[in-house]
Amino acid sequence: MTFRIGRFVLANVILAWVGMVIACGGGGKGKGNGGGIVNSNEPSKSVQIPKATLPQVQPSSANEDDDDQNDQKLIKTLAIARDEALAKLEKVKARNQRLSLTFEQDLEKYKKEIARFKAESDVYRVVRINYLSLIKLDSAKEIKSDFAKSFLYQKIVAEFPGTDGAAESLSRLKGSVSKKIVVPPEPVEPRKSNVAALGPPRYESEPRIPEVPTLAELRNRRLASNTEITSRTIEYIPGLVAVDVHGNFTNKGFTLTKINELDQHLWTCVKEDEVRRMSVDALGASTTKIASVRGFYVDKSDGDADQLAKDFLGYVASIPYEGAEPNRAKEWVRTNVGSNSTVTIGGVSFELVARVPHVRVLIIQRKSN
Repeated sequence: MTFRIGRFVLANVILAWVGMVIACGGGGKGKGNGGGIVNSNEPSKSVQIPKATLPQVQPSSANEDDDDQNDQKLIKTLAIARDEALAKLEKVKARNQRLSLTFEQDLEKYKKEIARFKAESDVYRVVRINYLSLIKLDSAKEIKSDFAKSFLYQKIVAEFPGTDGAAESLSRLKGSVSKKIVVPPEPVEPRKSNVAALGPPRYESEPRIPEVPTLAELRNRRLASNTEITSRTIEYIPGLVAVDVHGNFTNKGFTLTKINELDQHLWTCVKEDEVRRMSVDALGASTTKIASVRGFYVDKSDGDADQLAKDFLGYVASIPYEGAEPNRAKEWVRTNVGSNSTVTIGGVSFELVARVPHVRVLIIQRKSN
């Protein structure tokens, strides 16, 4: 019994993971109220399935043959997701390259404009000082006293060294014949730069590229997981029955799918449109033995994933069981939906997972002793 449940749990965890990879890494724009999926700001990473270190095994039963068929479907799905992500990656790289080129061109214009303004400002300062020296020298014609004129000439030489006014003042102090002063028009300040300062370009984040495992890698991974599952006893959420989960969601327009195979049962409720995908599933040995409940919210819009997910996952958290505190569980989810958090309420573990942008996950299961 535990072996079959273990294999079943692994299959559903992998499929849920594939859904999150496609939702976050794939391209495309929605046509609904939300638009397209926003690129994450995180750097590009490959999603990897660890390679098993166990020896390869060959299928020896009909169940293992079925598992291999499911693995082949998974590999095909991942390959499609990888190809879509690679195609999107090429487009993102091309856009970022154009953005980089535009930035370099704008930066060159900015540097030239700054150099132009500096050169014109340097010339303006020299011309203006010369202009001021001539203005002051020209005022000497209004002075009658030779002593006062001499004092003015000395002041001009001291204040405006190297200017035309200083040179003429020095000549007059030596007794030379005074030249007629021609005051030029007042110089005009240089035109200020109209090029705004540039900040670093905002490059588009590159999508994650899923790694496609081989059939042998998945088979060995499944074997390792089954070995781990069989070594521990499955605990069920006390007092929770399947209808308490799926009944609440089918009443709200969710589509119910049931998978019943002897000692393993899965109830999945899904509601999806162009803006979001919401799903909740209950896994157990029977309708009265539920081992875990999981809620998935995948946001496809430009909106706030946390704001949109907290109502749905909060409702998932309010399931009834022995020792449940629905209001407390709901409020905890609403408060912590954007973080990776855990809490125990009535002996049942609630875990929020927010490691992937636009995907929020709630996992409810009996807390292990």
